[in-house]
Amino acid sequence: MNTLIFAGLLAGLAVTGKSIPPQNTESKGSLRTHADRIGLDLGTCVGEWQIRGNVDQGRYRRAVTSQVNMIEPENDLKPASLWKGIGQYDFSKPDYLLGAPGGTGWAQQNNLSVRGHVLLYPIDTGYTTPAWLIAMENQLTSAQVKDILRDYIYAVAGRYAGKIKSWDVINEAIADSQNSRPYNLRDSFWYRKLGTEFLTLAFKYAHEADPNAKLYYNDYNIEKAGWKATSAINLAKFVRSQGGQVDGIGMQYHTVLSEAVLPGGPHYQMVANLVQENFSFMITELDVRIQTQPYANTHPMFGKIPLRASDLNLQATNFLNVFKLGLSSPNCKGIQMWGITDNHSWIPNFMPGFGAALLLDWQYKSKPAHRALLEYLRGRSQP
Repeated sequence: MNTLIFAGLLAGLAVTGKSIPPQNTESKGSLRTHADRIGLDLGTCVGEWQIRGNVDQGRYRRAVTSQVNMIEPENDLKPASLWKGIGQYDFSKPDYLLGAPGGTGWAQQNNLSVRGHVLLYPIDTGYTTPAWLIAMENQLTSAQVKDILRDYIYAVAGRYAGKIKSWDVINEAIADSQNSRPYNLRDSFWYRKLGTEFLTLAFKYAHEADPNAKLYYNDYNIEKAGWKATSAINLAKFVRSQGGQVDGIGMQYHTVLSEAVLPGGPHYQMVANLVQENFSFMITELDVRIQTQPYANTHPMFGKIPLRASDLNLQATNFLNVFKLGLSSPNCKGIQMWGITDNHSWIPNFMPGFGAALLLDWQYKSKPAHRALLEYLRGRSQP
């Protein structure tokens, strides 16, 4: 049997208990049309490899350009991706998406605005601070680190000045548990070398490199009131008190079905707190993960088929409630999903047992969440 047909039968059996043929792989209806009409920056992350590689016979590219009006390079602007040494950079991937100086990239060619992610990622492990820089830690003075930081931010933010609407200047600087460091910061290379000054310097240099870009602090688990949310707000207030420009806070919103986002709840309280402190905000990495069929990670359906079909309707409610939260406040400057199709999502590999977290399924078919948002935005865009 043809592999695609077999996969389609598997999907049908898993969700409905019936054998059904695969449906049209192109989703119906455009979120982008209605987002444009109401002036909403609606986005998704993308990888250069997905666009340049024309993955899934071009369906990925078409899904992005039809459904959103904003993109954010998922990994291609991260320090560990493009920063190869002091004064050494590989801009080939972001240049494809954004265009080299004086040129245009895929984003401009498709009338997509861009969020930059991320200038400083103060974690010492993973796809964050370059390993070569951490290895040099004991050889560098604080003065040298300041120069290195300035030159790096000037090189990256300056190269794409005018092409990036907003930057995540610093990402995930706050630890997962409370500690004795200011704002519960992580013990990172940047903190060890510069203390809290690295926060102010990063925002200062980013503003100097691209004065027109809006600048954000971005983190997870800050979507509702609590110690980490308070730490994020206090961190941003500190930078402002030192003369740095912080326009807003990005709340990632990697959520689960049990996460109730309702008026009067802690999520709305967080928005109220941001408004009170005169911060804009963006929902920056939205997905709603659900339990999936227990396929092995080598199976083509790994992380793609819901364990319970009813979860798709609950997922739609959650997506809708997050959009309603964002659009309840003029301080919301955009909503972005962390992916567009279940065929390409970070969730299954990082959270085994979960997946199917996005608006289009693995075949690029419209899911209940997509249809709910389409109806909601269509309603808001009507005169």
